[in-house]
Order: sequence, then C-alpha cells, then structure tokens
Amino acid sequence: MGLGISSREPFYVVRVDPQENAVYIGTKDEVCKKEIIVNNLNILEPSAFAGPFLRATVKIRSTMMDEPATIYSEKDRGRIIFDSPQWAPAPGQSADFYDNEFVIGGGVIQKILG
Repeated sequence: MGLGISSREPFYVVRVDPQENAVYIGTKDEVCKKEIIVNNLNILEPSAFAGPFLRATVKIRSTMMDEPATIYSEKDRGRIIFDSPQWAPAPGQSADFYDNEFVIGGGVIQKILG
C-alpha cells in the first residue's frame, strides 16, 4: 500500500483530522514546530518563574535532548516557544521542563501552533 505519490524526499504525517477523516502529510521541515500548548501544567519549582515566563530546557520525546525554550504559564496551561523548531511534537506527548539535570515541571501537549 502507499499514497501513490512520487517524491525524492520522504513525507511525514503533519496532522490528523478525525472529523474530516483526513491525514495531512508534509516534508521534514513541515513536521518541525517551534510552538506548542500544554495542559495539565505542573510546575515543581514555581519560584523559577521570572514574572509570567520561565526559561528552561524542554524535552518532548524520551530519546531526544532537552532544548532551550520559554514557557509561559496560564493557570493549568502553558505555552512553550522553543528557540529552534523541534521534531514532530504531537498531542498527548509529555513535555518535561528541566533546569540542568533537574526536572522542574511539565505538561501534556494539547495543541501544536507552529
């Protein structure tokens, strides 16, 4: 089976829309995203926030390195803006926040913004 599409580069699932019964595909660049929304936000070290935001590293896949980002807290939700785009964040995955090797919080990815 396949998509019946010919290309020199591989395609990846960019988005799934169950209501439309559609799977959207794109290039590797289109899968990398810089901004996500998390819910169930849990900050273990609230004093780490400098006003409404926190600079930390964030890991969105267990096998990937944590990457620098800015985290904005909005009650039990958070907005994470990475310094550089990250490979394929997906709703339902955990986003864990680090200060060096210490976990300082996290949340569950709810929405991918761009």
